[in-house]
Amino acid sequence: MPESNAATTAARAFASFFGYDLDLDVERVGLLQPHVVPLDADNGPLVHVTDDSGADYYTARIDYGADADHVSASRVFAAVMNGHRTKMAYWPQSANPKELTVVKGSGWLIMGDPYDGDDIEAVEQLRYYSVDAAVTPIVILQPGTFYTFQAAQGDTELVVTGLSARDESGNWEQTEVYVEPGMDSVTVPGEGMVLVPEEFSDAYFD
Repeated sequence: MPESNAATTAARAFASFFGYDLDLDVERVGLLQPHVVPLDADNGPLVHVTDDSGADYYTARIDYGADADHVSASRVFAAVMNGHRTKMAYWPQSANPKELTVVKGSGWLIMGDPYDGDDIEAVEQLRYYSVDAAVTPIVILQPGTFYTFQAAQGDTELVVTGLSARDESGNWEQTEVYVEPGMDSVTVPGEGMVLVPEEFSDAYFD
């Protein structure tokens, strides 16, 4: 079997492990070859991410391109353990709205606006959007938003995935900026310092 076919077969099987069909990407990436990225020296394609404030999930990536040096698009998966969440992040103001697919399970997309330093009420206002693979398989992440995904308690983890691709000039789409517990601000390329909402700084979500 040619190497590219073997890599494609492995990528399809890996995506199926998360409950995702790579045929759904053809419209956007064409017939580019997918291959699983070994993100972790010990665990291969799966990276286990945890912290002391509730984050507990596995992440993985499938790249599209002829080889590792010629990648045109990447699909990232996050499998969030029951009752836990992903790392907190900020989706930059200059980014395009991001389409994310809820593949398995249910939970919430928790979003918050940057703190402007004056509006105290805005600091305490979070937006909780219920997500469910069977009901809301597509969610849109808006620019200029802090966010995290939290899995519901249950028998199935919450699996979310998103695709990033290069534009016509060969540049990658904007990337998120992670927020660690206790951070009061994040520095965002092209945007400067952005103040973190209190709940995200405290990593506390009711």
